[in-house]
Amino acid sequence: RAGAPIGIRTYLDSGHYARHLRRYYEYFPRDQIKVVFSEELRRHPAGVIRDLWRFLGVADGIRLPDTVSGNEAVGSAAGPLLRALRAAGVMRFRDLLPETLKSWGKQKLSSFAEQPALGPATRSRLLEHFAPHTDELEELLGVDLSAWRQ
Repeated sequence: RAGAPIGIRTYLDSGHYARHLRRYYEYFPRDQIKVVFSEELRRHPAGVIRDLWRFLGVADGIRLPDTVSGNEAVGSAAGPLLRALRAAGVMRFRDLLPETLKSWGKQKLSSFAEQPALGPATRSRLLEHFAPHTDELEELLGVDLSAWRQ
């Protein structure tokens, strides 16, 4: 919308995927572009990675890592604790810790942040805003994006 703060406008515009994808299609053949949906990557990371590797011509014999890491961001409220651990020199020894303990620690640190709730009015406005863009992407890719409308 005209007059919207630049940050909000940029955030909304970045979700107009069909428009952005069309720009790539202007310069590259469709068979050179692979679209991957984050929902699918979260559900089936190994399968999506294998599919991407096939698309890129990577040999099938390459072994996938045993674990696929997610975003390891920590909550902003964990900052003071992390600074204290660094100041005490504890962080120097993190590579010596077993993966299970590191994973547990990361999980605890990420719980320091609360994800703000999306109010029903905001959700409704966002669904309304993105509806035509979702339709456009659905048509462009020939996929069902009905889950995006819920």
